[in-house]
Amino acid sequence: MIDKIGPAPNADPVSATQEETRTSVEAGLRHLAAAAMAEGWMEKIRARNGERSVSANELTSLSALIVYVAHMMGASEFRIERDLADRFGVPNVKCLPSSRFDDAIRYLVDRVPATA
Repeated sequence: MIDKIGPAPNADPVSATQEETRTSVEAGLRHLAAAAMAEGWMEKIRARNGERSVSANELTSLSALIVYVAHMMGASEFRIERDLADRFGVPNVKCLPSSRFDDAIRYLVDRVPATA
């Protein structure tokens, strides 16, 4: 009879850590997706100063990258999102002009710490 659920006694600790990391990132993405659907903004196209804001697909990509960068930096997702919005002078990432999407991706990728 098994009393405790967990890694096998001879399981690779690196694999277990990678699995925990993947689970953590997936939970963050599920949280963001649920919040997005609750607000209803996924179906809308917003315009700011006559220019189209990022699409739902672009916003999903930004959100996923924000979660990844936050995890890699050990920072909160809110802080990374706020830094991104401040960098591009928008009230929030949803208002980012679509023409700045590539720049936003580059900005986030550049924030990922280099690994040894």
